[in-house]
Amino acid sequence: MKSAVYDREGDLFCLDDTRLLRRVLLIFGLPFIVVGTLMLADVLFTWLFDSGQIAGGQIFATLLFLFFGGMISTLEFGRYLSGDGRYLITRHRYFFIRWEEKQPLAAYSHIQLKRVLSSSSGSNRTSAMYGIVLDTRYMDTELSADSDYVSARAKAEQLVKQFNLPLQDFTGGKPVITHPEDIDQTLTLRQTEMPLPPANSGIRMTYGRDGLRFVLPSRKGLPLVGIFRLLVIVFCGLFMQEKVGIDAPPAFMLAFSGVLFLIVAISVFESFYPYFFRPWIEFSKSGTRARLSAFSKPVDISLKALEEARVSPRGRVILRSDQFYAALPVHSSREDAEFVLQLFQWLATIEAASDSQPLNSTPTN
Repeated sequence: MKSAVYDREGDLFCLDDTRLLRRVLLIFGLPFIVVGTLMLADVLFTWLFDSGQIAGGQIFATLLFLFFGGMISTLEFGRYLSGDGRYLITRHRYFFIRWEEKQPLAAYSHIQLKRVLSSSSGSNRTSAMYGIVLDTRYMDTELSADSDYVSARAKAEQLVKQFNLPLQDFTGGKPVITHPEDIDQTLTLRQTEMPLPPANSGIRMTYGRDGLRFVLPSRKGLPLVGIFRLLVIVFCGLFMQEKVGIDAPPAFMLAFSGVLFLIVAISVFESFYPYFFRPWIEFSKSGTRARLSAFSKPVDISLKALEEARVSPRGRVILRSDQFYAALPVHSSREDAEFVLQLFQWLATIEAASDSQPLNSTPTN
C-alpha cells in the first residue's frame, strides 16, 4: 500500500496540502482576531457604560486587527490537476469570495521524477527534493515536491496509472523508464548462492556479535569546499581579533578566541569526517541494517517485495519497494557495487524462500 498519494476532490488531484495550509493560516490569524475582539469589547464597554470618549485611532486599530485576522483565517489557496491531466486549476478564497483560474497544459508524453533543489527563506542552505514533473512541450511543469523519495514515487505512480503514461525516473542520473503495466511489479530473484567479493575489493567483511558486517570504502578526494570555508573562517577571525584586540579587555579576547576555536573545530569535523567515514551494512537474524552517511542514524532495510534493485551510473546500489528506498554509496569500483547488489539479491532470495517454506512443508513420519 502506498504511503502517500495525492488527495482527491471529486475528479481532481490535490497538488497542495490545503488542510495543512489552512491550519497554519488559522494559527497566524487567530492572535489578530483575539486582540481585535478584546479591543472591540473595550470600545463597546466605553461607549455603552462609560462616559469616556473613544479615540478614532482606537476604532481604526480595532477594525484593522479584525480585518487582518479575518482575511488570514479565511484565506485559501490550492492547486489541482484535472482528472484528464489537461488543466492545472488554482483556487483562491478571501473572506467569502471564491474564484479559480484554469490553465490548459501543453501535451506531455511522460510523468517525470527528478531531483530538485529547494532553499528555505532566510537560509543559504539548499536541500534536495524529489519533484513530480510533466514534460510539457515548452517548459517542464512541476506539480509537487517531497523530501521523501517513497512519497514522491507513490504520487508519480498514481498519475502513471491514471493517465497511462510511462514514468521517467531521473533521480539516479540517467533516466529509468517504467511503463504503466510494470508499475508495482516485484522482482523475481534467484540468487541462491552467496556471491564472492571481486579481486582487490575495497569492501571489508567482519563477523560481529550481531551478525555479518560489510564495511564499504570511504569517499575519495578532498573536501575543497570545506577547506575554503575553513580558510575564510580563520582569516576573518584573526582579522577581527587583531582589530578588536587593541581596546578589548583580556576576558573578552579570551572568550572570542574560545568561540573562534570552537567554530573552527566544528567546521573541520563537519568537512573532513564524511571523507573518513565508511558506510556499513549488517546482516543478522533480526534483519538487515545499514548506515549510509556520516551524520545519519542506522536504518532498517526491507528486502520484501522489491520492485527495483540495480547499480546506478554513479555507483550507488538502488533498492526500492512501495514502502522503502535506499541508495547505498560504493566509492571503490563498479565491481564492488555489483557485489553489494548481488549480496542483497541473495538475501532477498533467502528471505522469500523462508517466508514460503512453512506453507509448503508437510510433517513426515
